[in-house]
Amino acid sequence: MDSLETRMTNLKDTLSDTQVTLSDVVDRLNGLETDYGEITQATKAMLREYQNGVNEDTCLLTQEIHNLRTFVEHKLRAIRVEMEEICIEWGLYRNSPTIHSGATMSTNTIQVPKPSTYSGNQKAIEVENFLFGLEQYFEAKGVRDNATRIANAPTFLQGFRQTMVAMQICRLRCLKQSGSISDYIKEFTALILEIEDMSDKDKLFYFMDDLKDWARVELERQNVQDLDAAIAVA
Repeated sequence: MDSLETRMTNLKDTLSDTQVTLSDVVDRLNGLETDYGEITQATKAMLREYQNGVNEDTCLLTQEIHNLRTFVEHKLRAIRVEMEEICIEWGLYRNSPTIHSGATMSTNTIQVPKPSTYSGNQKAIEVENFLFGLEQYFEAKGVRDNATRIANAPTFLQGFRQTMVAMQICRLRCLKQSGSISDYIKEFTALILEIEDMSDKDKLFYFMDDLKDWARVELERQNVQDLDAAIAVA
């Protein structure tokens, strides 16, 4: 009987020790779960911070590129306007009575270098340079009649195709929005279809350059990147 009681006592002690051990194991598991949750939250916070930093840097870079593009386009337009004003002032100066009355030498006796022959390159800067050079040549030679200028212009073009290209680009250059935007788009697209191999950048430049100021500002605000997008927004 005593032996049985002793065994029961030992069994109770063993069960008690087992319960203590299990309690310790549960506490350790709870601690590990807490540590895992803290590590997970810290990792998520770090990833969110990194993503926010990348997004912010991307937005800043995009804005800087847009600002640079707008700045360059404004500078190009300012240069073009300034050159046109210089041409007008030069024409007025040459046609003034003072110049004609004081002149003692005919312009025909002055050796004026001929402008470079137009090769058919349809880049905006190449066309502008050719037309400007041709205009200066005619001014220096004293040819002020538009009909005479047009009649002699083909001598500075290489072949029939180049002649047609130059004439089409001249028409495009002279096009300005005077009425509704829809009428302007019709006229512009009709001219563009006649010009082959013009780059998308040049098409967009001519389209925006010939718009009224309010329409051009709106397209610049929306940062359109090609002609199709510009027409859709306009």
